[in-house]
Amino acid sequence: MLGIAGYLGDYPNAADLAAFMRSYRSGAADATFTVVQVNGGGYDPRQPHEEANTDIQYLEATGYPIPHVFYSTGRGPSGKDDWFVSWSRYTLSQPSIPQTTSTSYGFDEDTLPMEYTMYVCGLFAQLDSRGVSILFATGNVGVGERNCVTKGGSVRFRYKFPATGTCDVFSRIGSAGPGRSPHRHALAGPWVTTVGETTGYEPEIAASVSDVFSVHFLCPSY
Repeated sequence: MLGIAGYLGDYPNAADLAAFMRSYRSGAADATFTVVQVNGGGYDPRQPHEEANTDIQYLEATGYPIPHVFYSTGRGPSGKDDWFVSWSRYTLSQPSIPQTTSTSYGFDEDTLPMEYTMYVCGLFAQLDSRGVSILFATGNVGVGERNCVTKGGSVRFRYKFPATGTCDVFSRIGSAGPGRSPHRHALAGPWVTTVGETTGYEPEIAASVSDVFSVHFLCPSY
């Protein structure tokens, strides 16, 4: 089974999927998906969103005939739960879960506290221990919009979390030293696979929209 985690009230549409498959993979025009509403997540196929549609269409195009499930993830009864925590906790509570789940959402890592990123990566590590591959997009604008100028006027690379979780993760053991990050986290990852993009053909090269670095986490030596 392949999973797609959706957030922000973005929904896919089955008719749009069928039209996409007829155009680009006609032998799989009968592709379909199951919707699971997580922690208050809604679902209204009459109001599809390009993000959710793109996610389901391209995963179906590459993964058919494997069954697909779309997780419409909400923020709980209070409407304030964190998206990634909401989906991870729900998924961890299930006896049977997809072997691979893809998510196209992310946030600027430098806007998030270290403690939060470590906690979320810890949830991903638990899923990893169950044999699950978790894929996250690396963003749409490379290492930073507007020539990497932040709202405060400084210039710095701005990486996307959770994709940055591929760089390190989750053990707070020992003190910083060789092979360990200055944040006292041993190199125990990766728990997340970053999904970049390529462009061109002969040669095929990395697209400028991709990034795979981190400020919070130390990248492995390789």
